[in-house]
Amino acid sequence: MKNFYLFIICLLAFSACDYTGLTIINEVHEEKNGILIMEAEHPNEASSSAEWSTDRLDNTTFVEMEEPAETIDTIPSLLYKMEINTPGIYSIWIKAKGNTGKDAFALSVNQDNINIQAKDAVYDEFVWFTRNSYYKLEQGENILQLLFKDEDFHPDSIMLLHNQQQTPAGNIEVSAVMEESNNLVDEFIKGRENQQLLQPYGNAYGNYSLGEAYHIQWELAQRLKNELGDIVGYKLAFATEEAMENFGLNEPVYGPLFKEQEIKNGGEVELNEFMQFHIENELALVLATDITSPVSSIEELQEKVSSIHLSFDMADGRFDRSGGREGVNDFVASGGGAHRFILSEPVEGTNHDLSNIILKVHHNDNVVYEGSSDNVYGNPWKALLWVVNDLLENGRSVQEGMIFLTGKVDSPYTPQGEDALGKYQGTAEGFPEVSCQVVK
Repeated sequence: MKNFYLFIICLLAFSACDYTGLTIINEVHEEKNGILIMEAEHPNEASSSAEWSTDRLDNTTFVEMEEPAETIDTIPSLLYKMEINTPGIYSIWIKAKGNTGKDAFALSVNQDNINIQAKDAVYDEFVWFTRNSYYKLEQGENILQLLFKDEDFHPDSIMLLHNQQQTPAGNIEVSAVMEESNNLVDEFIKGRENQQLLQPYGNAYGNYSLGEAYHIQWELAQRLKNELGDIVGYKLAFATEEAMENFGLNEPVYGPLFKEQEIKNGGEVELNEFMQFHIENELALVLATDITSPVSSIEELQEKVSSIHLSFDMADGRFDRSGGREGVNDFVASGGGAHRFILSEPVEGTNHDLSNIILKVHHNDNVVYEGSSDNVYGNPWKALLWVVNDLLENGRSVQEGMIFLTGKVDSPYTPQGEDALGKYQGTAEGFPEVSCQVVK
């Protein structure tokens, strides 16, 4: 309760903070060991703030804010205003010394809060904490706040590392989740091979961020490529307004699709390949060209699409839900449930507005799934625009021929056991049919 009141006091101090009070010592940025450094002095003993920018300078993709340790030993909260020129995923590192206790500090970035659980240890030398917080920072103003829970824990520096491309030199204390990331990937691979449901990662290893989940997803994808071939596209999930509201999201999530996961339209799908069978009819769009810079509008995007299809997203559940559903971060880390997908023949033309298209799934001639394309992030074009730009911001390649399944329009159809067998047809007026036969 004491920490809670301290946090409220810090938030009140934050609202009155003068961001222009911090003096930059070095007018010329000094580069040390590949780190671009700006040194600063605190305006007072109660808060810290700065106006500073991250941008690409001589291929340097991250900057560090140095804080003189002797001036902030007793400060319970540090507040920063960051003017970001290069949007994307940033990892946040804090350089500190002292007795960490169990919970060294809490971190808040743009109202996204996470508690940093450090190991019980005494650090005589400065150590970098932690890789357990990845944040998507938008261009423009971003706010970072540190709330210190242990009086013996002394911060020295804060670094933002862009797109996870490098790690700082020196001693590093990593989070429990990132420390176990290789084990999480091994666990997923083993569970997939043995068709064994996993316990949600958050239950086993503690809370972790969405940025971390994407980091684990990428590590997993590199392993899966050995078996499933190259990444040929992405599937969106939680793209409906209801799903985002239920799971506290302000945008969808996505997972990679692999070459060997595609089934020919009208082909057979073996039920025993699935642990938890799901099927959805979605609109799919295929790119006509590589995209290397952000796309500004749907009109510009339409010129970069080669074909539009109906598709079956035949996902597979990975986690044991007997104790409750896995979290969004678990879903993302495990690849978004991607398992099998099918494309119909393309509809003629690529300049359709794709609004209010009713998509259905028929199972043995019974309609089991039906919804409007408007449920997909407002419109499938808007969903594609978002995911393409997000991938680019996060340093991922967006290539010619990539397939994007834009998200469900209704709750997935999830028949149990042999009830899933039979013929499936996906329909929408004016589109060629997508179909398959699920067999033993």
